[in-house]
Amino acid sequence: INNEVSSFFFFFDIKQIDYLILTHNHSDHNGEANYIINKFKVNNIVVSSYDNSEFATYSNTLKIKKDMVLKTKYFEFHCLSPNDRNGNENNNSIVLYTKISGISFLFTGDIEETMENEIPSIKVDILKISHHGSNTSSSFAFLKKVNPKYAIIMSGRSNIYEFPNNETLEKLKQLNIITYCTKDNYTIELKIKDNKCIFNPLKE
Repeated sequence: INNEVSSFFFFFDIKQIDYLILTHNHSDHNGEANYIINKFKVNNIVVSSYDNSEFATYSNTLKIKKDMVLKTKYFEFHCLSPNDRNGNENNNSIVLYTKISGISFLFTGDIEETMENEIPSIKVDILKISHHGSNTSSSFAFLKKVNPKYAIIMSGRSNIYEFPNNETLEKLKQLNIITYCTKDNYTIELKIKDNKCIFNPLKE
């Protein structure tokens, strides 16, 4: 089992999860979910309205789509996509925008360029790069539209697709977007102080 997420929870003695967000029905995004549900108290599972996985059938599942707002005790997550069912499962990904301590975030799941074009023009401080840095996502037009200060790429240290793609990395470099990647930096810790971001990668 891939236990990266649950290992993190165990390490920090996290016993309860208010919202377990599963962006879409691909095993590299929801493959650990059953283990987490069995080992921790999960109050709500969040999936796309167009998710056809087993998790969409659970009694504590919330289904969200474009223009819906997921309200937690401290934050609001605004869903920007999907709007319709897509034949490409990547493009069924939940896309969420939120602000935490004055810092704006955009989480893009695995959406590809066609869906990036449908995301509204919204400037963000931190962009979670879509699809592990694949060249099917992160078009110049999209990166300029959301204009992030920082980009986070989540890709495995050993992956057969060799994510992130060099083309994506070059775009980020040309646009002077400060980039961190789990493949190189491992776990990336973010602290926000006085509306400023302080990143502490486990591995520099």
